[in-house]
Amino acid sequence: MNEKITDEQLNKYLEIRTELGEENFKFINACYDEVLHLKKEEATKNIKFEITDFSKFRDFAKK
Repeated sequence: MNEKITDEQLNKYLEIRTELGEENFKFINACYDEVLHLKKEEATKNIKFEITDFSKFRDFAKK
């Protein structure tokens, strides 16, 4: 999941951020964070963490 950002992507990001200005950029980030939070909430709403999952979780965390 740690993909490198290309120079082209970085330049486009900086261009958009400059065009939006600081206030609008903060607003866009807040909107994005809220949408991401809602999507995560929806995706995990019926997932339950059982006691038997702790060892699996611990093994995964060690990787």
